[in-house]
Amino acid sequence: MVTIEDLKRLRNAVLPIPNPRRVRLKVLHPLESLIVSSIISVLSGCETWDKIEVFVFRNLAWFQLFLNFPNGAPSHDTYNRIFTLINPDYFEECFTRWAEEMDKILTKEQKIDVGRPSFAIDGKTSRRFIKSKKV
Repeated sequence: MVTIEDLKRLRNAVLPIPNPRRVRLKVLHPLESLIVSSIISVLSGCETWDKIEVFVFRNLAWFQLFLNFPNGAPSHDTYNRIFTLINPDYFEECFTRWAEEMDKILTKEQKIDVGRPSFAIDGKTSRRFIKSKKV
């Protein structure tokens, strides 16, 4: 299982992504908080910006253990806008670096044996995997 420290590593991994927003505009949410919360939301099953917004809103207290949301949960429009602005190559590079780092940290027992290195962000992935093995 991934710990809060591992999620802080993800936050730190996305810090090099250049912020595409103009400094003079009122910025309500730090870029790394938007990116990390959206990654976790998608890994937890969210498939739309609306679902990401709801997921973050419902789990805001947990997210605030390792992310800064000074103005509450972001809207679906905010997530959509940020991901249309950020450079996808920077995003891919940062996420890949974090995943490779996590792969090195996790023990073999913590990884799910699906023929390739992987790890569960939440318990759902491993539970689903076990159920599918029994069927």
